[in-house]
Amino acid sequence: MIYRSERMALAAVMDAYHGEVNDVMICEDERAKDAYYTVLKITDHNTVKKLLGVLETYPDKKDCVIDMFACEDGFLVVMDYCRTRPLMEFFETGEQSRERAERISLHLVAACIGSGLPYPLLELALKENQVHLRQDDSVDIGCVLDLKQLNPESGERACANACAHLVRRLLERAPGKRMVSLALLNKKIPLQNYYTFRELYQDIHISAAGAPRRGLLGRIRAWGLRNQEGIFRVLLWIAVFLMILVVLMALSNVVFGDIPFMRLFFNSFRRIGTESMLQ
Repeated sequence: MIYRSERMALAAVMDAYHGEVNDVMICEDERAKDAYYTVLKITDHNTVKKLLGVLETYPDKKDCVIDMFACEDGFLVVMDYCRTRPLMEFFETGEQSRERAERISLHLVAACIGSGLPYPLLELALKENQVHLRQDDSVDIGCVLDLKQLNPESGERACANACAHLVRRLLERAPGKRMVSLALLNKKIPLQNYYTFRELYQDIHISAAGAPRRGLLGRIRAWGLRNQEGIFRVLLWIAVFLMILVVLMALSNVVFGDIPFMRLFFNSFRRIGTESMLQ
């Protein structure tokens, strides 16, 4: 099915979510090549009113919505597409996971501070695990949302505490010595004591800044773990090269009865031209 507005012609590529008050689709704009969007199709009139009210409350955040228009069976809200790579599924524990977990946590809080979503939508995204991890450990926030729990009254405090819950889950998965940041989170989360994202950022940063510096062997091991895929690729090419070299040496021995380039290293002057130096 094609959903048309004055600006766009959206073809549904995939159904991402089906809910009581809204569905979510991934759509491609037929008027622009490889232009994908997250499209919320709202079928409940009261939810439409709540969402429009939220966007009016946060005029500086209106840019998060690319287009809005009515269709035959609902109201469409077009937002940016975020490639799915869920944080909790793609965070791998390992040798460096403690430092990495704290680094990703800082990136998550920074992403929330810089997010273009109004606070009520940002709270939903955090609670519904719409946080996606990139290969460089940066974080994106998606918009595949169930709007049934949309609370227009949610502000930065609600978002900061929702983010704190997510950060705690991440840090709890990191093995090793108990982290200062995790202790602070366990103390403040039950009391909803985070009022701003900056407070949360500072608590995580205190622990990350106080992490002991690795020794030389530890840094080498960490570098190896981070770059193991590239190292294996280089070793594979070396193995292929050596295998080709062995084949060429075998063929040379069969054809010439000798391996010419080996003379550079062994008995270089035993024979010059057709004369043997051993005579």
